[in-house]
Amino acid sequence: MPSKESAVELPLIEQLRVMGWTHLAALTEDGRPTGRASFRETMLEDRLRAKLRELNTEDGQVWLDDRRLSQAVAVLHRAIDQLRRLGEKRHPKIDVQVKS
Repeated sequence: MPSKESAVELPLIEQLRVMGWTHLAALTEDGRPTGRASFRETMLEDRLRAKLRELNTEDGQVWLDDRRLSQAVAVLHRAIDQLRRLGEKRHPKIDVQVKS
């Protein structure tokens, strides 16, 4: 039976690359997470902010100011938090403690 990575993740990564997305490995060669402080950070905020600035230009001028950019990022953070909480409700973590 193929692993989840080979059956699902790798084909999806390749499909996204074909569509123009950039894939970043989750870990550096020495095992640290890339582009974030921890794996709890699901958004690469610096890259997101840079891309939002790039996409929101008119005649070469960025019209998305820092306040609006922060508002957009905050909305995405709230959405991610809501999805995380929804997932935790559907699949609660089981805390098993073994008494010795």
